[in-house]
Amino acid sequence: MNAGVAKSNFKWGIRLLPPGQRAAVTAIYAFCRAADDDADLDPSRGKEAIARWREEVAACYDGFPKHPVMRNLHPLVRTLKLRREYFDMILTGMDMDLAGKRYANMDELLGYCDCVAGAVGLLVLQAMGLHEDERAREYSAHLSYGLQLTNILRDLREDADRGRVYLPADAMAAYGYSEAELRKGVASVGFFKTARFVAKRADEEFLRAREGLDPMLRRRLLGPEIMRETYEALLHRIMKAADLSLDGHPPRLSQIEKIVIATATWVHVRYL
Repeated sequence: MNAGVAKSNFKWGIRLLPPGQRAAVTAIYAFCRAADDDADLDPSRGKEAIARWREEVAACYDGFPKHPVMRNLHPLVRTLKLRREYFDMILTGMDMDLAGKRYANMDELLGYCDCVAGAVGLLVLQAMGLHEDERAREYSAHLSYGLQLTNILRDLREDADRGRVYLPADAMAAYGYSEAELRKGVASVGFFKTARFVAKRADEEFLRAREGLDPMLRRRLLGPEIMRETYEALLHRIMKAADLSLDGHPPRLSQIEKIVIATATWVHVRYL
């Protein structure tokens, strides 16, 4: 998880939330960023860092946390009844990153996405008062898969350099692409076929999220909808790039592009 980039891509979706929801979602993302940065700062001591964050999460539910981020989150845990299991899932995903876990197939990869993105989405739904809405939860699951698969495609080379390979092993084998080639930045035919396999699934997840919304629920999910539109645009740009993200300079969206997407989504959701 690249927390800095995630913050940038989510900014406009968060900014247009009502003030109370915006504060809660900002606090949730602050936890994700702080824990992720702490675990990645010194990989040799990453497990110790995650253990400390598990203690901080426990203190939010049965005690008083010490970290400033968690002290800010502490009252929200009680007022919004944020589920501890979701915070634990996020930290489990970070453990998987540190271990350099490999994923045999798409189902296993989506299980990882459930931790690092799905659990965050469920916390956001709690902050927005939509967690009990089954349609909203289904939307959040599809959106989370799309977001995280897009992140994976964007950061392929950077992650491989850190010993993290997220492309499903069965797809790599089927298309004749290896981890060694990925680490060397080899953009072969097999690489493109593997990447497009993942991109196709991300695109499908975004479509499933979008199709599951009626106009009223979409209005209530304006912030997440801006994130979806932003990440769909990013996914399409990534897949148009000649070598995807293997040259060390993955495609990005400019701030102006993100503002245009956010504004267009706001207008469409509110008035069309």
